[in-house]
Amino acid sequence: MGSINAYKVQYANVQQGEPRDDDFHDIAGAAGNLQNARTAQEIVFNEAVTATHIRLVATSIYANGGQQYVAAFVCLKKLREQKE
Repeated sequence: MGSINAYKVQYANVQQGEPRDDDFHDIAGAAGNLQNARTAQEIVFNEAVTATHIRLVATSIYANGGQQYVAAFVCLKKLREQKE
């Protein structure tokens, strides 16, 4: 089993139906490298976004031997309210 090395997080804000690939945009600062570990890791967004969909894009993996399958469980947390 492999794990995600390099990643980026993207968002889409569509009001009807499912988003297409071109509806997704990168979140500033939400890209980097994860540790090669099977533990929870946090990704903190540097900007607030209004989104109906969020996706984690693996751009490279750690190959830990054998055939590689990569999976991720994503849990979103709202850390603070943005005041307008």
